[in-house]
Amino acid sequence: MKKNKVLIRVVVAFSILSLSLIKLVSAEEPDKNVGSLQEIGNQMAERLLELSPQMQVERVISLEELGMYAIEISGGRTIYGMEDGIHFFTGNLFRFDGGITNLSELRQNKKRKQLMNAISDEDTIAFGKGEGRFVETINVFTDVDCGYCRKLHSEIAEINALGIKVRYLAYPRGGIGSEGYEKLVTAWCSKDSQATLTNLKAGRTVEMSNCESPVKDQYFLGQQIGISGTPAIITSDGRLFPGYLPAGELSKRIFGMNKNN
Repeated sequence: MKKNKVLIRVVVAFSILSLSLIKLVSAEEPDKNVGSLQEIGNQMAERLLELSPQMQVERVISLEELGMYAIEISGGRTIYGMEDGIHFFTGNLFRFDGGITNLSELRQNKKRKQLMNAISDEDTIAFGKGEGRFVETINVFTDVDCGYCRKLHSEIAEINALGIKVRYLAYPRGGIGSEGYEKLVTAWCSKDSQATLTNLKAGRTVEMSNCESPVKDQYFLGQQIGISGTPAIITSDGRLFPGYLPAGELSKRIFGMNKNN
């Protein structure tokens, strides 16, 4: 491996988190005295892309108060860089403020909230639509053949009764073109999407159909924000609960915790 593309990894372990501190060695290191944090971050992102062309950088954010910048990568990951333009680390960034606050997760919450708010009800299969008693709306990335997706759906009436509206988004675990993908397209294309989705989740035979649907876009959206399995539950304030939660526990998580907006 060429010297100007060597990554020297130093693992620094803490009691509350583990981060990898990395030095990027290059024949042409950036001038540490020139340029804003934003500019330095943009340069770092370009250099990382040279080493890993498959990486997808979504945006670079200047964290002026910390003397750092954040490079957000598709899949919900973040790279934090130092102002010297050489050192960076991956992982979560925490803050002591009477407790321990995960600043990385707060930023991801805000991002997920914005993305979910941009999705209209018409592009989801919603349970609880039109009933004014609902005080919380959750978005659930789902697959029809996933056992825990089926278990969650079997409690949909109880979840609704607890004041929670459910908007389903499609996430075929087998990917685009898989049997699960075709089933989800069928549900979204059905005249009675709720009944079709329920029948598919119950394992009943449903005649396949096709139309222009948001299934593919929702699958890619799930990948973008780091969804790796189903069900994946996103609350109205952007918190992510991966996996199945019983109706009562889901209610506690939603209403019993202080929300971080």
